[in-house]
Amino acid sequence: MSEQCRLHSEIAAAGRLDELDVPEAILRNAVQSGLEHAFACTYHDPPSLPGIITWGKTVRHLRDALVTQGWKPDSTRNYATVVSPNEAVAIAVAAGDAATGRESTA
Repeated sequence: MSEQCRLHSEIAAAGRLDELDVPEAILRNAVQSGLEHAFACTYHDPPSLPGIITWGKTVRHLRDALVTQGWKPDSTRNYATVVSPNEAVAIAVAAGDAATGRESTA
């Protein structure tokens, strides 16, 4: 799993997800789940909680969805990922913004 990060157009990204047998809806739903938990935070929560809970709940939702397809949760060296059945691909959750992954901003 030492492949470097690639930039993909939206169409190419969808094709790559198909190759990996990862439905785009699973990724979108995982992010939505994390954001819903973060939006439930209030000013009484610690300031870092929305970011932490977004990450944690996104990881959990992603793992819950992909484990049903034979993927395995992994936390080697405390780095939370979900690993494909053939162990060739691992997906991690990381922060980004609207420009993340866009070739024009690279």
